[in-house]
Amino acid sequence: MKSTWRSLAAVVAVLLVSGCTQTVSGTGTLAPNAGRVPAIKRALFDGTALAKLLDQPFQPYPHYSEFGGGDKLGTAWDKAKPAECIGVVHLMQRGPYGSAPIQETAAEMWVGKRDSVKIDIVQQGIVALRTAADADALFARFVAQWQKCDGTTLTVKPGARS
Repeated sequence: MKSTWRSLAAVVAVLLVSGCTQTVSGTGTLAPNAGRVPAIKRALFDGTALAKLLDQPFQPYPHYSEFGGGDKLGTAWDKAKPAECIGVVHLMQRGPYGSAPIQETAAEMWVGKRDSVKIDIVQQGIVALRTAADADALFARFVAQWQKCDGTTLTVKPGARS
């Protein structure tokens, strides 16, 4: 009886080992729905990087992480005057980008973790355009436009900000 069990155990072991050694050719990749983090979001600083850079701890501002297309850009300051200066004061606003060929946007906001901090809030954002040439042209337009804003006060009528 012992030899039967030993033979059976040997056969089972051979089957298990051979079943575990099958090789598949090709390159392994993540499934399309595996939750990849888009490159534009990976380019934003995280709390650890901000803490190291600014020498204080930060935590994410609740419910502020934004990712998407041009529809994710803000409109809260659209009625500010002069309109061409909105982007100098408030980042990630739809108005300054006008008809730029926006592909993706990402934004994060971080707040200091303690009561006595040097910096209360850090807001960061990235807008990806179709090509580097599109980005260069938009940046050149922003530089020229914003130089005219030097010394200008941005005003919003009470109740105009939504």
